[in-house]
Amino acid sequence: MRNVTAAAAITCVLLVLSCSDSSADTFVANPGSDSVSVFSDTATGDVAPIRILAGGNTQFSHIGGIAIDELAGEVFIVSNTLGDSISVFSVGADGDVAPIRVIEGPGTGIVRPGGLAVDPINDELFVCSSGNNTIRVFARDAAGDAAPIRVLEGPATTLSFPIYPFVDLTHDELFIGNMAGDGVVVFPRTATGDATPIRTLSGSMTQIDNIRGIFVSLDFDELYAVERDNNRIYTFPRTASGNVAPLRVISGPNTLLNQAQGVLLTNSNELMVTCESGDSILYFPRTADGDISPTDVISGPSTLLDTPVAIATTTAAGGASGFVAPLSVTVIFSDDFEAGGTNAWASVVGGS
Repeated sequence: MRNVTAAAAITCVLLVLSCSDSSADTFVANPGSDSVSVFSDTATGDVAPIRILAGGNTQFSHIGGIAIDELAGEVFIVSNTLGDSISVFSVGADGDVAPIRVIEGPGTGIVRPGGLAVDPINDELFVCSSGNNTIRVFARDAAGDAAPIRVLEGPATTLSFPIYPFVDLTHDELFIGNMAGDGVVVFPRTATGDATPIRTLSGSMTQIDNIRGIFVSLDFDELYAVERDNNRIYTFPRTASGNVAPLRVISGPNTLLNQAQGVLLTNSNELMVTCESGDSILYFPRTADGDISPTDVISGPSTLLDTPVAIATTTAAGGASGFVAPLSVTVIFSDDFEAGGTNAWASVVGGS
């Protein structure tokens, strides 16, 4: 079973959730066919998706990032990159269905949106507005021509075509894949205006060039970054800053990486990566290094994968659980919770 790994610790106060051992659903955005394919966590090889979200009623056109809010049972999708819109569907939506709500309009300030991240604890949606080098934060339930509740923008931010966000609730930090800046910039989660990053990972030693997906593992205190053009997956310490070399690099012809885009870490400690030109999803051991073959591949005509980019996953099949690059949340109570403990762990996964 492949579920999203626990990645961020929070304090549970008045939060009651049910836990589930059911399998996960993986959501994949296909800009080539303007569709979202949904696979079970047991999918392998040339397998058909269990659901396809596509058709005129979805309003999909040049789709991009995906984020899942498992608490609300919703999936957020950049439904039109060129039209600057984000559509929200039920996490179990299937076929040619209309969105529950759409965020779009001049008041949003969104220009060419990339990746999304949902923070279900603070009820916020993070949007990488790549076209105007801003991060725009909305109320999670925003609809229509809604104004953001805060905007991260300005020369001090060093944002340059920001493409993928990741929210770390443990350290209250916001990670941004800075595509034209060839690196990762990190801010306080609530940063606004022309804020300076608290860390910047960039430079020749990092090897990062044209970054795409990012993911942070709190279990292993690691940051994973995908590079599209050179087909590499980098692993850095979570707190890496400056011009530092990666801990590991997955790269080479045996990897089958072909314009890599989104990345996740599963509960099986596998890196899960979408390949835009390869029309595939690849799996690698977390500790993989060098020119290593994937341990599993989802690919072939039955998959209906078509230039896949963003990827997200839920933790309970068909249920209101969360991911994916967009963003998802898994909440796991500590062993002492029933005895009065208050700790819980939430993984917050970001996406395109």
